[in-house]
Amino acid sequence: MMSIEDFNQASASECEKCLDGVFESSPWIMKQAIVFRPYPSLHALFDRMVTIVRESSIENQLNLIKAHPKLGTRNRMSTESTEEQKTAGLNQLSDDEYNQFLLMNEQYMTIFGFPFILAIKGKSKQEIYEAMETRLQHNQAEEFECALKEIFTIASFRLKDRIIDNLESKQRT
Repeated sequence: MMSIEDFNQASASECEKCLDGVFESSPWIMKQAIVFRPYPSLHALFDRMVTIVRESSIENQLNLIKAHPKLGTRNRMSTESTEEQKTAGLNQLSDDEYNQFLLMNEQYMTIFGFPFILAIKGKSKQEIYEAMETRLQHNQAEEFECALKEIFTIASFRLKDRIIDNLESKQRT
C-alpha cells in the first residue's frame, strides 16, 4: 500500500503495478490516469479514472463491462475477483446454488449481452441472487449504466485497498 504522495512520485511502471486490476483487465484506464499526475487526493485519482471511462467510446465501455467474470462462476478469474467472490461465499455454492447462478447468468447474458456486475463486498449470496433477479427487469440502457456504476464501486474498493489518501496517511502518523 502506498500513499497518494508516493503514488504521485512513483515511476510510471510502479504506478501501473499499483493500479493493475483496479479496473478488471482494462489497463488503458490506469495508463491514461497516470498521465494526469500529481493528484491532490485519492478521490481526485478515482474521479479522473471514472472520467476516463465516461469519456471513452461505448465500445471501450462495453469491453470494460465484458472484462468482468460471471458471478458464481467456477472459471478462472483475476485474483481480485476471486477474493471478492470468496468473501461473498460464491466459491462455496452447492450444486443447486451453482446451477441457479449459472442459469441466471445465462439469462442475463442473453438479454443484455454482457455479464451481470455487482459490487459484492459485504453482500451475501442471497443478496446477490436477489439483485440479479431484480436487474433482469431493467432495459438495456438502464442495465448498461448500472453495470458501469457497479464497476466504479468495485474500482473504488480496490483503489482504497492500494492507496492511502492524504487525510488518512496524516491521521496514521
